[in-house]
Amino acid sequence: MPSSASGYCFTQGDTKPYFSILALREDTEAPIDLTSCTVTLYFKSQRRGPTDNPEVTGTCVITSPTTGAVEYRWQGTDLNTPGMYNAQFRITYLDGSSESIWVFDVEVKPRLAP
Repeated sequence: MPSSASGYCFTQGDTKPYFSILALREDTEAPIDLTSCTVTLYFKSQRRGPTDNPEVTGTCVITSPTTGAVEYRWQGTDLNTPGMYNAQFRITYLDGSSESIWVFDVEVKPRLAP
């Protein structure tokens, strides 16, 4: 069963910190082994409908496969719009199967200075 988390906050226009998570099994909290996997981020505003495309889609960097550590490295325009977002980290295994880690209520705060 996929796990979920919340409590992330980023600033409009920033490219750091990276969006880092640990992929853990929900039932046991054991790390998901990401060896030979790919992970894709889908980042979507909570204001958008269920059939709307996400604002951000991109390949993640697996920083420690055996501990489930993965991060998405923001690109220049990824965090342009303040608001509340949900994120899906989709893990694709070598055999083509997949599972998702959800992160709810990710906030992008407005930039206060130019």
